[in-house]
Amino acid sequence: MTLHNEQDYEQAIECFNEAIRLSPILFKAVYNRGKTYLAMKRPAEATADLDKATSLKPKHAKAHQLFGDALYALKKETEAEIHWEIARRLQDEKGKV
Repeated sequence: MTLHNEQDYEQAIECFNEAIRLSPILFKAVYNRGKTYLAMKRPAEATADLDKATSLKPKHAKAHQLFGDALYALKKETEAEIHWEIARRLQDEKGKV
């Protein structure tokens, strides 16, 4: 994430790729690679990762939010709205705990 935060996206992707190669279901690596692809304006790749991330952790609100953002960038507004609504619901539930 340091590389992502420094906007060294290509190097960040390489690191996330290696982490995912070693552990294909490591949520943080999949999620952060999707987040990095989104920052790189590569929504198709972001969508694939964020779809997997929401499957790995269905109650992770930010993953649903970013998945919606990636879908919207691909002109899939209806699907984006579904994930934004899931994110809103999860945030509301989190606030009630």
